[in-house]
Amino acid sequence: MFQNMKVGLRLSLTFGLLIVLPGLVSYATLRNLDGLRQTIDTIVEERYPKTVTVGDLQTVLASNAASLLDALLEEDDGKRAEHLRLVELQGQLATDALTKLRAALSTDEERKIMRGVDEAREAYATARRQLVEMARANQRTEALARYKHELAPLKDAYFMAIVEMQVLQADHMTRDAAQATALHQYSRQMMLGAGAAGALIALVMAVWVTRSVTRPLREAAYAAQRLAAGDLTVRVVSRGKDEAGVL
Repeated sequence: MFQNMKVGLRLSLTFGLLIVLPGLVSYATLRNLDGLRQTIDTIVEERYPKTVTVGDLQTVLASNAASLLDALLEEDDGKRAEHLRLVELQGQLATDALTKLRAALSTDEERKIMRGVDEAREAYATARRQLVEMARANQRTEALARYKHELAPLKDAYFMAIVEMQVLQADHMTRDAAQATALHQYSRQMMLGAGAAGALIALVMAVWVTRSVTRPLREAAYAAQRLAAGDLTVRVVSRGKDEAGVL
């Protein structure tokens, strides 16, 4: 069948394969790039903002506990009132951060951890409000004792609940980053493999087309030389019906 194929058709088949193969590779690469873009978007638009919010919440919690301790240690009523106002402000910042984080959650695992954070926060906030009232009433000695034995453990539990959320988000970011790396490597390997395959196909097709044209021409030239030398017994066998075979 291939021996009877016209030379023009052979060339068209060769060039067609060289066009189709890069097209298929480009399509597959674009799909992988779309997956890579989606993974990066997830990291940038979802994972990272939640990680930042969790970090902000940790900072606010540490500052809130420190401000309350400063208020309990402060003897001056005016300065103590300033520390207590800062405690209230930091409490509102924590509420805003929790609201933002809660709205960004997308998995059952995140919501489960968030319930633990909310429970720990409620216990801490309740004890904190009691100590704030005691500080305003100048019951500092008793409040300091309760801070050490009641509020500090609740703060630590609250902090660890936040850390659990932080660890989860870090794991998600690590997993997504690994997925993005795998997609990049796969796309790179596909392009390199396709390039090598394309070069091999081009070489094979070039040799095939060249031999299919030059071989019968060499035989015809050899026969012509024999005829010119007076050898009338020479025979030329045509193996194909293409242009070279007809010639």
